[in-house]
Formats: sequence, C-alpha cells, structure tokens
Amino acid sequence: MANRSAFLLLCTCLPLLALGQFHDGFTHHAVLGNSDAYYLYWKPGATGNDYIEFEVQVKTKGWIGLGFSPNGAMAGSDIVIMWIDANNQPHISDRHGPTENANGFPPEDAEQNYQIVEARENATHTTIRFKRKQSTCDADDWAITTDTTRMIWAFSNVKPKSASEIQMHSTDTRGVRSVHLLYPQTKNKAQEVFRQPGMTTVDVFVKNVTVPHNLRTLYWCQIFKVPKFPKKRHLVGYEMLVQPGNEKYVHHLVLYGCRKDMSQYLNKPQACFDDNSTFSPMKDCYDVLTGWAVGGEPFAYPDDMGAVWFSDEFDYIVGEFHYDNSDFRKDIKDSSGMRMYLTETLRPVETGRFTMGTLSDPLHMVIPPKTESFTLYAYCPAECTMNLQDEPMKIFTGILHTHLLGVKIRVRQVRNGVELPNVLLDNHYDFNYQSPVVLDKHPTIQAGDDLILECEYNSKNRDVPTFGGLGTTEEMCLAFLEYYPKRQHLTEGCYSGVDAATIAKLFGAKNVTLTAMSEKTTVINAKGQNQTFKDMVKDSDWGANSAKNRFGLVQDLEKLGRDEPQNIGCLIYPKNANDPKASNASIKVEKNPTITVAFDNTDPVCQAASSLGAAWITTMLSLAVGLAAALL
Repeated sequence: MANRSAFLLLCTCLPLLALGQFHDGFTHHAVLGNSDAYYLYWKPGATGNDYIEFEVQVKTKGWIGLGFSPNGAMAGSDIVIMWIDANNQPHISDRHGPTENANGFPPEDAEQNYQIVEARENATHTTIRFKRKQSTCDADDWAITTDTTRMIWAFSNVKPKSASEIQMHSTDTRGVRSVHLLYPQTKNKAQEVFRQPGMTTVDVFVKNVTVPHNLRTLYWCQIFKVPKFPKKRHLVGYEMLVQPGNEKYVHHLVLYGCRKDMSQYLNKPQACFDDNSTFSPMKDCYDVLTGWAVGGEPFAYPDDMGAVWFSDEFDYIVGEFHYDNSDFRKDIKDSSGMRMYLTETLRPVETGRFTMGTLSDPLHMVIPPKTESFTLYAYCPAECTMNLQDEPMKIFTGILHTHLLGVKIRVRQVRNGVELPNVLLDNHYDFNYQSPVVLDKHPTIQAGDDLILECEYNSKNRDVPTFGGLGTTEEMCLAFLEYYPKRQHLTEGCYSGVDAATIAKLFGAKNVTLTAMSEKTTVINAKGQNQTFKDMVKDSDWGANSAKNRFGLVQDLEKLGRDEPQNIGCLIYPKNANDPKASNASIKVEKNPTITVAFDNTDPVCQAASSLGAAWITTMLSLAVGLAAALL
C-alpha cells in the first residue's frame, strides 16, 4: 500500500466466495494478542437472565486465563482460569483481581458462577467452552453491559495439579484487548456486504505523507473531487486501510463536505490547523460525512439502510488525517486511507448524520490537573431541536470521542424534564478502541427534546491543566451519531460552550482580549498583569484534588460548565432550509437543560433479585415475630 497514489479511486468489485459462518453458532469473535495463539468466541444472551457463552481456542496444553477488566489491569477484574488435567478432566475457577498486590495471584470467588460446557485438547491446542449468567449480581463478577470491556488474557504451557498450584505466565503470553461484548459485531457482516456482487468502491487515500519527527501531532488535509454516477447509489459500508506498520501513528480520518468550489486545492495536500498553515479548508468544509478513529473496525449499515452518496449535496470533500507521533520517530511515511462501498441496489431507508459536542479549543475546555474525576457538559436544548418539527431522528449507530483523558461518555435525552434511557453510554471508554456501535433499540429524538453530552476525564497523572484542542494530548468531547429517516440535508449538528470571558473571570481575569487564534488570547490577571489565557490557567492554584476530595477551583469550574447558560451553535436546520450555512443559529439559552426525573440505570435483574431478597427478609421477620407471640 506504500506505493499507492493520492487519489479517490473507483472500482467495481466482482462476486467472491462467501465468507465462512461463525464457529459453532457464535455471533462474535476476537483474536487476542498479535498472533494466532488465542482465539475468543462468544454469543450474548437476549437479557441479563440469559447465559452468555464463550469459547477459547488457545495454543497450549496448560492453563488458560481470561479476565474482564475496567482498565486493562488485574485489579478490579473478573477472572476465570481453565485447564484440562492429566486425567483429561476439565476444571474452571471463578476468581477476581487482587486488591493488595495489583499483579498478584487472583483469589477465588466465594460464589462460583462459571460453568464448563465442553472441553477438549489435541496435540497443540486446548479448546474450552464455558458459560455464565449475563447478570450474576455478584460483586466479584464483571457486570456485562454495552460498555467497552478490556479482555485481559494469559496462558501457560504448564498443567496445574490443582487450583492452588497455578504457575505464573510468562511476559509474552499475556495481553489486553478491548471489545464490545453485547453490541452486534459489524466487522464480520461488513466483509460479507463488501463482497456482494456489483459493489462499487470509492477510495480516499494519501500518498507518502511525511510525519514530522519534531511534532507529536500532524493534521494533513487533502481535497478530493466527489465522483458522480449515472444512477443513484447508497453508501452501505466502509473500512479504514491503515498502512501496515503505521497502526500506532494514524489516529483518525474524518471526511467533510465542502460547500464551495475547491478545485484550486485538488492535488495540493498539505498540513492544516497549524500556526504556519495557509490551507484552512474547514472554513468551507464543515459538514461531517463519515469518519474513522483509532481501533475502529469495518462498518456495514443494517440491511435495510443506506446513506445517500455525497454527490447529492457536495462536489468536493476534504479528508482530514490526524497523525500522532508519540515516539517522535524520523522515518514515518504514510499512505493510508478509507475505502467506501456503494451499491445501485437502493435500500428502503435512507440515513443522515448528527454530531454533538463541545467547542474544542483552549478557551472553552479546561480540565484541571491531578483530578480523578472531572466532567464537561455540552447541551443541545429544546430551542435547537424544535427545528426537527415533524421529522424526528431515530438513532441507530454512533461513535463517542475524547482523547487520552476520557474515561466515561454518555448522551442523555430529556423530554419535558423526564430523562429517557441514554442514547449512548460507555462507562469504560477506551481511546484506543473507537469503533462504531449498532444499537438494538433506536432512541427517537423529537422536537423539543433536550440532549446532554457528558464527558468524564481522569487527569490524576498530569501536573498541568489540559486544554481543548486538536492534539492527542489536548482534549475533545464529541458524539458522532447516525439516524433515520434522512432529513433534508446529509449532516447536521449541535455544539455548545460557556462564554470564554465568563470562564476567564472564574480564574480571576479582569479583562479579556479575544483573538481569532485562541492560543493568543490575552487577559489582565488577578494581579493586574498582562498574560495569555493559558498561562493564567496554568498558574492558578488547583489544590490537591482527587475523586473524593474536590474543592475550590476544580469544583467551581465543573459547576460553571454544568450550570452557566451556554452558547449553542444550532446546526439542526429548519425544514426546507435551502442554504444550511445561512440557517446556522447561535442561541444563548437562559437556562441549561435540567433533569427533574432521572432515568434509573440499575440492572433490572439485580434490582429484582435485591427486591426479592428484601421481601424474603421481611417475610421471615414477620414469621419470627408471629411465632414469638404465639409462644408467649
């Protein structure tokens, strides 16, 4: 792929052999590690009361370990260890990560919730199928939800003599891999869709981009002419083809539609969004069309859905490639790109795109240092969603996005003060696994609904504040959603932020001089000195904060972001708006959306079990009192 030209290429794919079916009825699979030594298959249950079944196929005749972790570490993990002994008897042990020695031997659970279904081995491999209830309600077990799960894995070639004699694995037979355990897996279906007869592909690739060694972040932009077809086509899937060896450095690709003639920029790719850039396509190319981020897997639309091809609304698109050279290597050249799959066989349902988030710049995003939990808020209030009128949006897929500090993201939906189930939620967000999810239930955004995007960050390992920005070590808070049925335009959005001068005054600024380049915005600080906004924030007294000890400036900043009325950039266009840019509305709300009745996210299975337990205790107490009274 390294000799690929910078181009937007078309080809018609011929039918290929059909893909093989899933192994023995399993619906999901993952290869754990960088080799073929450890395969994991699984099939979720329909509800928490059902069993979720797993199968591991590992190149060993010793023990096999599999864990469910919130962050990739053993501490706080749910761990299961399996093996077949010398007498060909299978064993399984339900365990949990140690609390004192984070990487020590995992103790057994008091309650054993894993069961072996089948086990076998041959001359080289061990295969064990096992199951557990999706909701065990056991504090030592991982709660299997739609959250991202870090699967920690290990194995050894030594057969244990007993559950207490399990020898430690070597450093090259362990690892971690993030997965979605419950969401439908799109990568396998995508490969089937991509091989359907008559599929046309459109490629957006760059050629031999030199990634600078003296900068960690490079944004590289290239304009492409959108191909037009004699017959209408639907976009039904896409995949990112990262140049082998560059997986660590290609951070994301976003395609934006351009509303002006960009022919002067064709075949003239260059850096964008830096201080020396003369090429700023985002002034006229701001409509998000599709994208990919690190860890993203191939994606296919549901069978009855397709996105209208870009040429219906745009003649030009820009590909925004983000590179993250965290090693500051000198020899990185890249020719990666995205391949999109189009079909003339039109799907019955057409889809649209909706993006929501904060303004990603230093003046609107400040995350305190050394703070285990800090939340930023973005709002799309009823004043904006009223433009939906009689065209509600049914959300069926999405990607949540922050950078390195993000740990939890959710999109909340509020109707008349009552919170509905989360549109999207990930309590264990992984920056390195930003793969689109396909929802089983499709929440409907109606006119007058309030949307709240919450991004939680952990900055305990940073000594200085983190600001909003494009760099990997800076931060963002975004939700990229797709919906049906398509409204008038391919893409819409809603962005918000607290007034920059209000944030500056919280830090003691007496005067704020805003500039187009937020990096150069100056203030008169509390001491009467002229200073840049960022330097003033860095010099502030943040105190010693943690998840349990939040006070002063940290608390005030989070409260300001939550409660201070925000400026809304409303890009939900009124019906029959011919010029979307002319319809952009800047709204200053009098009050941010509030929730009067919160949605209860408690696991219904465990909630029912808890209620049953409480009722049983009450019944037994009543019987005991009655018996005592009778004896007296």
